[in-house]
Amino acid sequence: LCDVLLSWIKPYQQIKRYSSAIRFSKLWEATYPLLADKYKQAFLDNHQSFEWGKLYQSSSLPSLNKGTQRDEKTKGYFRLNKDTALVFNGNLIVIQNAKTYSSAGLLVSTIVDNNLGIVIGGKSSYKPCSYGDLLYWMLPNTNVKGCISHKIFIRPDAAKCGGTTLLPTVQLESTWKDVVSGADACWEWILSH
Repeated sequence: LCDVLLSWIKPYQQIKRYSSAIRFSKLWEATYPLLADKYKQAFLDNHQSFEWGKLYQSSSLPSLNKGTQRDEKTKGYFRLNKDTALVFNGNLIVIQNAKTYSSAGLLVSTIVDNNLGIVIGGKSSYKPCSYGDLLYWMLPNTNVKGCISHKIFIRPDAAKCGGTTLLPTVQLESTWKDVVSGADACWEWILSH
C-alpha cells in the first residue's frame, strides 16, 4: 500500500525504495515450514544454490509463485499510478511521533529519502534501517525465551543507515497544556503554514 500511495506522489519508476536481506536458518524453517518448502523448491527450479546461514538480498531471491488467493481478492483495489500527469504536485507534509512505527516508519523514511515532502512532529522511535521479522525460541533446559531477527530492512538512502532515529524537519512536541485542552500542535502548525 505504501508503494501505491507513493506512486501518486512521484512517478513510480523514479522512487528509490527500501531493500531487505534475509538469512535462512533451521529456526526460520521451523517457524515457517511451508514458506521454507516453497523457497527451497524455487531455488531448485531456478538452478540456484540454497545455503543455510547465507544472507540473501531480497532482489536476488527466486520469485515464489504469485497469484495467491489473497492476490486475487485484492486485484483491482490497489492500483499503482503509472501516469505522470496524475502525480500530485502540491506540498506534502507528513506527521510522525514516537508511536510511528513499522510500515508507517518505512513510508516516512521513503518520503524523506526521496525528498517528497517535510516531516513534522517528534523524532521517531524506530531506526530507519533496522532488523525485523522476529523468530522466537526457547532454551530446552531452562525454558528461557528469546527472539532473533532474520531480516534487515535498508532505507532507500543506505548511506544514512547509521542513524538511530528519523528526525523531523520541524520538531513539534505536544505540551501538557495541549493534551489537557485537546489541541494538536502538528495540526495547528499545518493550519498556520
